[in-house]
Amino acid sequence: NFLGRCQKIDLYVDRGDIRFDISDSDRTIKLWEPNSKANSNKCFQTITGHTGGILDMIYIKTLQLLITSSTDKTMRVWKIDKAR
Repeated sequence: NFLGRCQKIDLYVDRGDIRFDISDSDRTIKLWEPNSKANSNKCFQTITGHTGGILDMIYIKTLQLLITSSTDKTMRVWKIDKAR
């Protein structure tokens, strides 16, 4: 796993069209739309549901899916809502 097993993890992953902020402290993933013109970002989705820390994440851009695994021994598949 690329996130490790730390007590508190805050990770930023930029995939060009989406920025992912992963917080182990509140077990959320926030999805942001970068806006280079305004030099700001817009949060368009917050993913919650794991009861343990997030260990791994795979983003499948063509299907707009995010797959996560957690210390709660679950894997989840999330549909990314870019319709905003």
